[in-house]
Amino acid sequence: YEVKAELWTVEMKVQELRVLLTVRRSVTFLELFTPDKSKLELVVTFLALLELMRQRVARAVQERPFADILIALRDGHG
Repeated sequence: YEVKAELWTVEMKVQELRVLLTVRRSVTFLELFTPDKSKLELVVTFLALLELMRQRVARAVQERPFADILIALRDGHG
């Protein structure tokens, strides 16, 4: 068996998401959680997203029930 080490940390993902949101200003929630990512990376990405919202750097917006969730950079960041 071969085991691959996955070196994802919440801090790394926070920085990655900050850069992505600075460049694009917004992304859909589903863009961040693609099936090609490992379970660990998905969990770490979700935790990083929650951290950015806690820090009031990013916000999540859903305009109506069942619509896509948009993750956007808050004004004054980036």
